[in-house]
Amino acid sequence: MGPFSCVVIGEGNAAFNCLQHLLDKGCAVNVVFTNTEDIFKFCDSRELRVLKRNACIEECIEAKSFDYLFSVNNPRILSPEVLSLPRCFSINYHDSPLPQYAGVNATCWALLRGETTHGISWHIVEPGIDTGDILQAQSVQFPSA
Repeated sequence: MGPFSCVVIGEGNAAFNCLQHLLDKGCAVNVVFTNTEDIFKFCDSRELRVLKRNACIEECIEAKSFDYLFSVNNPRILSPEVLSLPRCFSINYHDSPLPQYAGVNATCWALLRGETTHGISWHIVEPGIDTGDILQAQSVQFPSA
């Protein structure tokens, strides 16, 4: 699959690394929604359009004008209207193995339950919380205490 166009919404290092990876692969990033100052500075230095995470996505981008929406460490629940904006679909990064640990604070719940492994998941976003087909998942061992 060659370069594609996308929108990125998210926070912190995971969103920043995803954004950098997409650009390194030649993908067109139409707009970034974030409240992370380092991402704002990076986007400004690259002349990428960047808006506050709480901006009205539907008013800021034209429907079907991009291929994918990437949601990475994004605490905002995306409406069905936003999920229908990309030509292909929306993809979410989740910091736990799905479907076992959906929702927020998943890593804390895994630790409290004494899990010895954990992981991350990339999945298609559907209405609901952390639902949709899993595209990629990776498990890791928790370090021994």
